[in-house]
Amino acid sequence: MKRASGFTIVELIVTLAIAAILLSLGAPPMQTYLANQRVTAAMNTIATGFNLARSTAVEQRQPTGVCATSNGVSCGGSTDWSRGWMVWVDNDESGTYTPAADELVRVNLQEEGAMVVTANINLQVYSPSGLLVPMPGGVENIVVCEADATRQGRVAILPSGQVNSRREDSAC
Repeated sequence: MKRASGFTIVELIVTLAIAAILLSLGAPPMQTYLANQRVTAAMNTIATGFNLARSTAVEQRQPTGVCATSNGVSCGGSTDWSRGWMVWVDNDESGTYTPAADELVRVNLQEEGAMVVTANINLQVYSPSGLLVPMPGGVENIVVCEADATRQGRVAILPSGQVNSRREDSAC
């Protein structure tokens, strides 16, 4: 008589149990990786806004600003960058966004509660030479924190206008 080939139910249960154990060991590192990537993505988005403002100012030879916004049509006036930012060409050279006079370059809005982003600035304006106007006395920092405050990153705007970012392993 020929014996049937295949798996027995016991072999299948043992294989599934081993697979479940291996997956449970890999899940925490994957969650840490994804949390780090969310912070890095938020930092990169903010750094992109500042770099865009600087390059637009140089390219168009016009003062260009970047500011925190919650609605995408006006600068919020607060230091909370959690909801997003906007870049505009400061045609009237007022140092603030004026909807009737200034040209909106890009708006980036974020969903509420995704990240906590605070800063010691609410807006920055770049001169046509790519320098900040007025030039700050020190480094301006924007701190990006995960909503549960376990991971953080920092975007630093140097007095020269350059932007640096780094992820920090400390909690917010």
